[in-house]
Order: sequence, then C-alpha cells, then structure tokens
Amino acid sequence: MITTICKQRVAQCFMNRNVFFNAEGKRYYAKIVLGTGSGTPSESDTDLFQPITETDKQAEITVTDNYVEYHVRYMPEEANGYTYTEVGLAERVPEIHDPELGDIPASYTQGELFIHAMFDTPIEKTEDILLDVYIRITIT
Repeated sequence: MITTICKQRVAQCFMNRNVFFNAEGKRYYAKIVLGTGSGTPSESDTDLFQPITETDKQAEITVTDNYVEYHVRYMPEEANGYTYTEVGLAERVPEIHDPELGDIPASYTQGELFIHAMFDTPIEKTEDILLDVYIRITIT
C-alpha cells in the first residue's frame, strides 16, 4: 500500500526536485523495517502494525527511468527468531550526530512511511537464512 504521504511527496517532486534533500543538500535516508503484525494496510498508515525495531536498516536505492527500487539484506546472524508478516519503507529519514559514529541515519520512525505491505507468505527468519528485501515503486 502506497501511503498518502508518499503520494504527496511524489507530487511535490514535480514542483521541486529537492524534496528528498535536506537544507545542506544531502539526501535524506531511506530505511526498511520488518514487522510481525496483522491487518490490512491503508493509505493513512504511519507505522507498521507490530514493527520489530531491530530490523530497521538503511536501504540501498536504485533509480531508473520508470522505477525506484529499495534493497536491504539481513545476514544469517541478523533479525532471527521472528516470523515476519509485514514490511515498511520509510523515506526522508534525517541524520543524527552520534559522538562515536558521526552522522548516522535516525530511526525509521523519524522519517515518513511510504510503503506498508503484508507478505503473501510469512517469513520465519532463522540463522540458516540470508534474507534480501526489495521494494520497487514503478512509475507507469
């Protein structure tokens, strides 16, 4: 489900190409998070039904003429012990300054939920699984 805020930001892009950049000209971050909740996503969603915050990861972004694709990889030792049923994409995540790490992305909750979707088949994540998650927004 593409959220209302995503539709608004895409519309703004037609007026201002800098919608995804902060005042210093750096791109905001995009993050993917997994969850274990149930329900039907709606356009007004601002979070997952039951997010697992430890799965909050910065997405790699690929842009072509007709789509934007977001990707994260969960290694076999990451995010285990849950059966994932939902996924979310947050855009426009700001950065924060960590004294030890420098500038890093804030939590996905500081961004704007663009996509909220349910998996057709739940994914039981164990240490035997390397999990790649792709979210593609196609412009037609």
